Amino acid sequence: CQDETGKLWIATCLGGIFVVDKQKLLASKGKPFVAERNYFYGGGAQGLSGNMLQFLAVDGNSNIWAGTYRAGINMIDRLNRRVIQLTSRSEGIHLPSDDVTAMTAGQDHFIWIALRNSIVRLDTRDNTLKTIDDPRLAGSYISAMTDDGKRIWMGVSTGLFFVDKAILKVRQVNTVGNYYGSVFFDRNSRLLLAGGINEFLEFDPEAILAADQPEKVYITSLQINDRPMEPINGNSSGIPGQSIRFLHSIDLPYKFNNLSFTVSELNYNTPQNIQYANKLTRLDAGWHFSSRGDNRITYNHLPPGEYTLLLSRVGSDGEPLPNPLAFTIRIRHPWYASWVARGIYFTILVLLAIALVNYFLVLNRLRYERIEKSKTMELAAHKIDFLTNISHELKTPLSLIIGPLGKIMEQVKTKAMREQLTDVRHNALKMGSLIHQMMEASRQEFDGFGLIVSKTDVVAFARSVVSVFEKPLEERSVKVKVESKVPGFFIEADVLKLEVILNNVLSNAAKFAPEHSEIALTIEPLQAEVKISVTDQGPGIDPQDMPHVFERFFQSRHSIPQNKDGSGVGLSIVKEYVQIHRGTVKVLSDGKTGTCVEIVLPVVQMVGEPEAVSEGVSVTNTDGGDARPQLLIVEDNAEIASFISRSLAGEFRCITAQNGKMGLELATSGLPDLIVTDIMMPVMDGITLCRKLKENIATSPIPVVMLTAKDDRTTELLGYKTGADAFIAKPFEIGYLSDRLHQLLRGRNLLMQKARQEAIIRPKEDDVPSADEKFLATITQVIENDLTNPDLNVNVLSEKSGYSTKQVYRRIKSLTGQTAVDYIRSVRLKKAAMLLSRKTFTVAEVMYMVGFSNHSYFARRFQDMYGKSPRQYAEEKRGG
Repeated sequence: CQDETGKLWIATCLGGIFVVDKQKLLASKGKPFVAERNYFYGGGAQGLSGNMLQFLAVDGNSNIWAGTYRAGINMIDRLNRRVIQLTSRSEGIHLPSDDVTAMTAGQDHFIWIALRNSIVRLDTRDNTLKTIDDPRLAGSYISAMTDDGKRIWMGVSTGLFFVDKAILKVRQVNTVGNYYGSVFFDRNSRLLLAGGINEFLEFDPEAILAADQPEKVYITSLQINDRPMEPINGNSSGIPGQSIRFLHSIDLPYKFNNLSFTVSELNYNTPQNIQYANKLTRLDAGWHFSSRGDNRITYNHLPPGEYTLLLSRVGSDGEPLPNPLAFTIRIRHPWYASWVARGIYFTILVLLAIALVNYFLVLNRLRYERIEKSKTMELAAHKIDFLTNISHELKTPLSLIIGPLGKIMEQVKTKAMREQLTDVRHNALKMGSLIHQMMEASRQEFDGFGLIVSKTDVVAFARSVVSVFEKPLEERSVKVKVESKVPGFFIEADVLKLEVILNNVLSNAAKFAPEHSEIALTIEPLQAEVKISVTDQGPGIDPQDMPHVFERFFQSRHSIPQNKDGSGVGLSIVKEYVQIHRGTVKVLSDGKTGTCVEIVLPVVQMVGEPEAVSEGVSVTNTDGGDARPQLLIVEDNAEIASFISRSLAGEFRCITAQNGKMGLELATSGLPDLIVTDIMMPVMDGITLCRKLKENIATSPIPVVMLTAKDDRTTELLGYKTGADAFIAKPFEIGYLSDRLHQLLRGRNLLMQKARQEAIIRPKEDDVPSADEKFLATITQVIENDLTNPDLNVNVLSEKSGYSTKQVYRRIKSLTGQTAVDYIRSVRLKKAAMLLSRKTFTVAEVMYMVGFSNHSYFARRFQDMYGKSPRQYAEEKRGG
């Protein structure tokens, strides 16, 4: 190459690069002369990266670029006479590979380098590299490059390509030859020269742009199932009787689904270099490119349906040319896949899907209902625990108020002071009732409202409730009275809930009663019911609000001025409590003057078995000497324990313990006559204490009174199951506790006296069994017959014995001192002991034979009854 100074740069195979003066070279006429400079491999600062020079080029900055064989390229800075090597190992910028196969430079700032089958553009301004790849160059060899200003032409082993310098896209030229080892652009004639094998190509580069004009593509033949389609009219195959070249669509039966098309542009100059692209809609995601010269397109096993085949020639940029040929292919469905058949299938599937979805929806709904119920029960249990703890804290100081208050009232002689103390006592008791009501409301969603039924004189009870409202209403000149056609009328009801009902109704009447008016509570006995009516002379209830008066939290906008402190809960509780009693409640009002609430309750309750009502027994106090019975008080609250001890000191010899463990030790060592215990205590609670006392033969006869703030029915039943003799809820009156203790003591003494008498006088045994003996024998026989059934319960006993459930509960308790559940378990355990003593069965076999399914529960219950585990019991029997 020649630089702008006229110097010639000559590259040799092994001698490096020589710089000579062009004039001296012409004047030498073939004679030897000395070159001005020589750049060679190993020449220090002027050393090249290799001696086998292949390419020389001059860039726009007059720098000389030299390409070597597998040694990268070199830039010769002729002004500073230094060489900059650019290889794959050079620092800073380096080539992806040293295998340089071609190189060229133009008048701009870019050097174009071919690395076998990829192109790298070097920007000499910032020494950055840009790699240009094209899939058509893969596996080829770039042997020559030249620059025409707009494009970089390349002679490649697979044809003639060029790079559009504006968009850096590789394009291919359709030529006759396939290999061009050298390319050169003549800037004077603006022609491109390309040398191939036994051929020479010369053309105008601008003409290449016109070569990509799309020509129409034709389908020249079609083979169906490897047989050529023949244009025969009326054939039975369903193939149209016309040449495929003039068709735009084809309709075939479902069996004719293997198609092979032959396409052509009807251009026969260079058919071997033409490349086609095809795409079948609904089947192909993108274009498929055939090999050059291959004009056959095949699709096998096409599913039934309608497709569009797009055909186009591939342009020089490797992309399909626009406006491709569109050919429609329809493969008909078989009869079993027709639209009618599909409709039938779809209907069947829809019905099956609906049935299946409905099945799983039902299962899912049931599962979610179970989960929701479980979560609701868990949340309700947490609420109950919270309210129980709060009530315990509230009732303890309330007990300390009511207890001393009774003592003070006995000592006060002034009538006015006694009346004030009576009001204080009544309100304290009312506070305890409200706490109980709050706990009942919190348990509504957990286990419903349980009824504790007792026989009550509804007339006297109503008068006692009304008396609470008399004094507050006197200040407003409002009279409240009770009217009844009979002096007394007994019904069976839950007294606490009945009090809540009357309190809420009277409270509402008192809120809305104007001054100088009257509130009347009327009791009218019916045939098997009693009607209680509360009438006031207030403003009445708007007719629009009548359907909503029993809704929880409902407050009428017409009553807000009179009921600013209301919450809208009272009447909803009234309705719930009345419905629990299996009664009805309704509100009557004309919306102008007065409101009447009518409550109808049945006289005899059938919702639950009434609790036994114990009457107080008056007992004359002892003289306070050593003959006083001993009372053990187990209470963690020191103030309550001290108060009970002081109040009962004249009647009992009192000892106290702060927790259940200390109480058990004192009871075992001292054997007191009576025990009063709290339930919620540290170390050992009252339930555990009572159970351990009753399990001990020495302490089992001692009466136990449970005194606690947990006054719900579940706790009460649990206390009775463990053997408690009485259950008194806080807050309590000391007089009631004293009477209850004397009653229990008297009952214990009578039993002891009766036992002594029976020991002295033993009548002859009666051979005729009594009704109780027959009952117990029948129950025991039913249990033994169904002993292996783990689900054996009171309902099963009732069904198979013929006795009612209530009879089974009551008579088993009275005859054996055990609950029905405990009696069933005791029979199972006795049978288990008998089987273990036979030395025939294992413990596990015996467990299942007597109806237990949990090994730990069976072992624990057996240990409690016999004092040893089943395995120890069996081993002792075997040893014996």
